[in-house]
Amino acid sequence: MKSARSLPRASRNARRIGGMTIIEVLVTLVIVSVGLLGVVALQLTTLRNNQNASVRSQAAMLASDMLDRMRSNRYDRTTGEGPERFQIGIGEDEVPATTAGDEIRRWRLVLDEQLPEGRGGIDYDDDTNLVTITIQWGERSENPDERILSFETSSEI
Repeated sequence: MKSARSLPRASRNARRIGGMTIIEVLVTLVIVSVGLLGVVALQLTTLRNNQNASVRSQAAMLASDMLDRMRSNRYDRTTGEGPERFQIGIGEDEVPATTAGDEIRRWRLVLDEQLPEGRGGIDYDDDTNLVTITIQWGERSENPDERILSFETSSEI
């Protein structure tokens, strides 16, 4: 029987470097775990930003929809009123019982259905014929001041 001293030098070195120790395996596992947690956090941030962008796009389309409704019903032939009849504040719940009021009511129903806590208001400047549409909606946020987001667009009618 040969002793370890009588074995060739290459055989003795092979025994020493034959495998990985448990510490090396644990360190590798920690490094891989931290990397995977980073990837998951990045994915969650991407999903949240995509959702925010989707809601903003929806708000822009709904504002454009209301502008189109106002353009198609610019003047009421029965009353002689113009676009000013569409004016309503965001907090106002009382909608007039007119054709313009019906358009506002339908538009607000769509806002409520398609945006989280969606609501909208319309302001009309008679001097410049400029209509400003403001749409607000709620988002999940830990800070209550950042919870309500707003989109505003103006157009000449």
